[in-house]
Amino acid sequence: MIDKSGMMRATTIGAHPPKPIDLKDREHFQVHKKTTLDVPFISKPVLGRKSGRWSVQLTRRVPDPDGSFSGVVVASMDPAQFSRFHNAIDLGNSAVVMLAGTDGIVRTATGSKRLRLGSEVSRTELVIASGNGNGVYTGDMDGSGKTRMFAVRYIPGHPLYVSVGISRSEIFCRCAPEFDSLSDGCGVRVDHNCICDVLAGAPAKND
Repeated sequence: MIDKSGMMRATTIGAHPPKPIDLKDREHFQVHKKTTLDVPFISKPVLGRKSGRWSVQLTRRVPDPDGSFSGVVVASMDPAQFSRFHNAIDLGNSAVVMLAGTDGIVRTATGSKRLRLGSEVSRTELVIASGNGNGVYTGDMDGSGKTRMFAVRYIPGHPLYVSVGISRSEIFCRCAPEFDSLSDGCGVRVDHNCICDVLAGAPAKND
């Protein structure tokens, strides 16, 4: 809990009452101090001054009875929780999973050495393509030069999106039973539903 002057007054970490820590420079404090709107905020990754660990802050403005600013309530999310969850799902060797904000900053990612906590991805083909909204796209997700097919899903009501990318070769391999045979020199037609299933982590159909 941060009071209206920007000092931390309560926390679930350590002894109680905690030693006050000045947090008035933090973005997740300033954004609520400068508005009268009751809107949740999801921060960029920050290094906790109390915990000493990286986290993403989920915050909300606390009003006085008259509506004036009284402080900020903060819940800290360990980004590794997201990564551990997706590491437990077999999406293939080439899979990259990322949670990022519309500000172009990665909140957490797994499967790529280039996508790290706090990485800037606003100029990648993924972000440029995802400006078109939810869907399945093809391009370079992480600046590695590797082409992947990736699905983008925006989180309703929040400036965040999740993206899952898998190499084309791996998708085609897993979807092989869905391919039509070569005909008229036009090449192979891929069942679109199969691609979406693979990107969503569903097992490829074998019937």
